[in-house]
Amino acid sequence: MTEIDLRGLVGLTSIGDAFLSGCIKLSEVDLGGLIGLTSIGDYFLTRCSRLVKIDFKGVSGLKSIGDGFLSGCDELSEIDLGGLGDLTSIGRFFLNGSSRLTEIDLIGLFSKWM
Repeated sequence: MTEIDLRGLVGLTSIGDAFLSGCIKLSEVDLGGLIGLTSIGDYFLTRCSRLVKIDFKGVSGLKSIGDGFLSGCDELSEIDLGGLGDLTSIGRFFLNGSSRLTEIDLIGLFSKWM
């Protein structure tokens, strides 16, 4: 499996610990339609060494991301978290070991305080 599209899970409110962790062939994840998602547990998408793209468009109600999120995603070069305006916490080891990361958009996270 190289791609996973979770957009159809519109009623999903939380993702548990270690979901999709260690999926070394996974290259793209689309969370765009998860409008009810409020929390992501620890180690979501950890050690997905070939992940290059993750789409958060439409996940505006997300409030918390657990430890280890996207840790060890060696191929990830950019990530856009700008639409996550309700996000209040990101756990430890966020993007840890993502050595090719060259661009991260966090601008929407800070818009409510500006």
